[in-house]
Amino acid sequence: MGNTILNYPKRFYELLKIFKLEFTKPQFKNFCQITNGIVLSQYSTITRFSKMFENRDNSSLNKFLTQSPWDENKVKNKMQKSIFKLIPDLNVFVGDDTLSEKPFAKVMEGVASHYSGLKKKHCNGHSIVTSGFYHKGDLIPFDYKIYLRKETANKLNMPFLTKNDTMCNFIAEASKLHNFEYAVFDSWYSNKYVIGEIIRLKKKFVTEIKSNRNITINKRKREVRNHCKDIQISEYTYTSINKNIFRFYERDGFISKIGTVRLIHCQMLIKEENKSVWSDINHIISNDLFSSSEFLIKTYLKRNSIEPFHREAKQQLGLDKYQLRNYRGIERYLFLVLLVYVLLMLLNNSLMEEENRRTLGELRIFLREDCYTILLRKVKIMNLEDRSLVIRNIAYSF
Repeated sequence: MGNTILNYPKRFYELLKIFKLEFTKPQFKNFCQITNGIVLSQYSTITRFSKMFENRDNSSLNKFLTQSPWDENKVKNKMQKSIFKLIPDLNVFVGDDTLSEKPFAKVMEGVASHYSGLKKKHCNGHSIVTSGFYHKGDLIPFDYKIYLRKETANKLNMPFLTKNDTMCNFIAEASKLHNFEYAVFDSWYSNKYVIGEIIRLKKKFVTEIKSNRNITINKRKREVRNHCKDIQISEYTYTSINKNIFRFYERDGFISKIGTVRLIHCQMLIKEENKSVWSDINHIISNDLFSSSEFLIKTYLKRNSIEPFHREAKQQLGLDKYQLRNYRGIERYLFLVLLVYVLLMLLNNSLMEEENRRTLGELRIFLREDCYTILLRKVKIMNLEDRSLVIRNIAYSF
């Protein structure tokens, strides 16, 4: 890898080689510099990444993101095919969105006001629609897209797509590449567009609906919360799922433009201080009319894997820490964060065959250890001036 300040982690670099044919030689160097920087550095800036491995010019990495003519769709397609080749037993597609807050970004392209589910108010930033596949408690990311409001899309001369349009595209593309069985998502996406696409592709959905959604049961059409009032506590069934206690009541109903569904009114027992209380009632629907309710609840709970993905991608890989202004550069940077997350999950999957599963943070430490071990060997044969240069660059980068 040439005369470098810090060598790339060997195991991670081997995964990057999968994409080598999609780049020219200079592009691949920039690709490796940025992706390894995302993995190893606590900072998410191009200036920091430029000092870490080969001492590259800052403008070279910026141009790689904003101007260089590499095709991210080809790289993404190769990434997605690698996922299904290396982990073929992915059966549950998960979709959701997250907000990358940019409260002080006045010149960053694509930034607008979006509702934050976490803060329960509108915040400035990029709304990112994401998707992936559940795997052993984790999420393997599949695709992402920045949601642009219509006026923002027009300003950037980009096609306008709703979040539902984007999720439908993700589901359709995933279906072309992999024969998964279930799609799960929250009540935001439980509409005729997304569910209609799932039905068209002959897949099964498990999703929550809002309590004011109309559903017909026993020829009576009314809001689901009103149907729920007819149920006596004694009629609920109790079960244990993932070491948590649930109670539920199941029946079939009909929803206009969706069809016949299994409806499950469900609550989980929550421990609060010195007492236990039942959660609010969740109303889960599915077009799988034959599987048990316990199985459908367990399948729906796999949706929760996408929230740790959002959190860890932000905290560990800088999903919301970028400082680029150019929209194309932002898109490409977010894609590289997604790619890095995928490769770390693939690496974790291979390591699980040798040792215990690692968290994302532990994986990053594991890869840093590899770099530092090689560096310490090199330092022994360096002169004092070279050692000082290495120390200064490492301190600046990390």
